[in-house]
Amino acid sequence: MMKFYSALTPFTFFSTLLLLAGCGVIKPPTEQITQSPEAIEESTNKRLGDDEILSRISALPGQTLEDSTCGLFLWLRRDDAPLIFFQRSNDPSATMILDGVSQSLPRISATELIGFNFFENQTFENNAFKLSVKTKAEAVRSIRQGIKIETGSISMTTNNGWSAALPVAGVVGCK
Repeated sequence: MMKFYSALTPFTFFSTLLLLAGCGVIKPPTEQITQSPEAIEESTNKRLGDDEILSRISALPGQTLEDSTCGLFLWLRRDDAPLIFFQRSNDPSATMILDGVSQSLPRISATELIGFNFFENQTFENNAFKLSVKTKAEAVRSIRQGIKIETGSISMTTNNGWSAALPVAGVVGCK
């Protein structure tokens, strides 16, 4: 037992020295980097691809919730995971940036309630686009931790006949 403590003491001593030495190496940031409103707008209006559908979709900026509301957030399933779809619990319309403009798409049908006025299957439509949003919420649902949307898709059809299905994942979060 004594050999264990005698071996532990040098280890503890050197660990403490390394910890103290490391504290002196980390320096606080001296300059805060901020983006201009133009740079933020440019990054959020960047098209998500080159094809007929993705070229018409841009990433949404961060969305905020008012107190006592919930939101459905859907991100495109790819490495950069841009937010492309947002819906508030107190509004049946969805928000997307299509053709460079933030658009409110009215919901025309919904089935299979998840909760908080959100559904696993919803259809939205305006004069240029029709969206079919299919999601699968996790079985265990928690208001405090949010409801994870494990898988889903947004099938989009343009008024000139182009269509594509985009894989998404997301969450229903509340404030």
